[in-house]
Amino acid sequence: AVAESVMMPATSAPEEVASGGPGDVELPKAMGRASSSSNSSSSKGKAKLSLEQGPILVGGVKCMEWSCWSSIREAKALGEHFLASGEDFFFGSLAEGTGKSGRIMALSTDHGFLVKELDEEDHRSLLSIAEDLIAHLLDGPSLIAPILMHFEVEPGQPNLPGHLAGRKFVVMLNVTRFHGRWTGLFDMKGCADDKTLIEDGEKVKVERRRCWHVHKWCSCCWSQQRRDYWEGKFVARNIQFRVTPEQHSLMGEQISRDAVFLRAKNLMDYSVLLGVLCVPRTELGLRLQQDSALKELLTRASDDPSRGPIVNQSEEVVQVMSMGIIDILQQWNCRKVLAMGIKVLERNKSTVPPAYYAERFQRVLTNYTFVPKAQHFDASTDVAAALSSAASFSFPSIDDSLRFSGFAWMYDKSESRPESSQRSWSVGTTDASLKSRIVARIRSRLGVRSKPRHAHSTPENSDKDAAASS
Repeated sequence: AVAESVMMPATSAPEEVASGGPGDVELPKAMGRASSSSNSSSSKGKAKLSLEQGPILVGGVKCMEWSCWSSIREAKALGEHFLASGEDFFFGSLAEGTGKSGRIMALSTDHGFLVKELDEEDHRSLLSIAEDLIAHLLDGPSLIAPILMHFEVEPGQPNLPGHLAGRKFVVMLNVTRFHGRWTGLFDMKGCADDKTLIEDGEKVKVERRRCWHVHKWCSCCWSQQRRDYWEGKFVARNIQFRVTPEQHSLMGEQISRDAVFLRAKNLMDYSVLLGVLCVPRTELGLRLQQDSALKELLTRASDDPSRGPIVNQSEEVVQVMSMGIIDILQQWNCRKVLAMGIKVLERNKSTVPPAYYAERFQRVLTNYTFVPKAQHFDASTDVAAALSSAASFSFPSIDDSLRFSGFAWMYDKSESRPESSQRSWSVGTTDASLKSRIVARIRSRLGVRSKPRHAHSTPENSDKDAAASS
């Protein structure tokens, strides 16, 4: 029923809002007053959505919501009060994110939703595209993370920290919802700004190189945290993910449809947030018995990436992937034009006009990042078979210190794409040697060390090597 309701057309609001030129958005001066939005690309005779504000409870706090997003909630079978109580969401959990904007954000209690602060520029951008974005999300499959609520916190409430009064927030579906640990979590833009957020279950700490950090322009002065962060960016630019031909076709159509829409709205700097979980086929039954989060993830699996996680398999592993397009509110404006000029010496950067950004985003993700080489995995029959086979054996519990390095498997099997050579700068090492160093670092974290090249072969050493390999 939820899947069918996604395809229903948006319900027209009874009142129309006068439209202006592109970007002519007037913010409400008082609570409850209507805002005007622009939409030069709307079809003739199409009714405008109402951008009136109405009261709503979020985390037990009184807020004023731009009510046009109720149609998305209805399509997702969510009621108006899905985040009303303090048990659903706690404003005290808001913290600064890892992005460059530094905006505060937090997940809901069940990890199903993300609440993120909007600055004034993003707030205006969202109001200007609200009508067309709602129609885009309801008219067909999309990888864009659905927006469920857009609200402003009312001031003067005793149970609310004073610094949050008057701030604007947006609530989105968490496209990588998983109560366990991803093997890898990636932020993919199809350029040199791709980055690894989680590597083999561990968060990668961010340490950026700014133009005023002169000492970081030479790799010999890098800290280990900076080196790990850069190597994570290198991996994200070169890694490939196997999907089935059907999944690849659906993914390509959805990425193309979303890229065309975002380009038409003069938007850029968006990315695909991708969570990947790799489980060895021989361990799947055991993991399903001991890991309820994995079982819950597989129950939501589908071959359509816009409807939930996708799952496939190869001869070695079962791979679960969950993804969505995020950060879609950045308009191409004078500030971005100036930033592009400042970064003129950088190649394959993210600060480029929307038309080129959309073309590169679509081309890189569909041709290089995702490759149709995986086999089909039936989430019902294959899971049942894995559980029945595991039930007939006695396995020890899984030790996290010796768990399978799916991240190393993904990287070992990947092939470099043409854009990988277009990096903005180098650390004085070849791709091959860096790849070997990254894989060696991952292996060392798991306690698996290679035998010295000139070590004497003895029965004792052979037994140790065999144990390490196991």
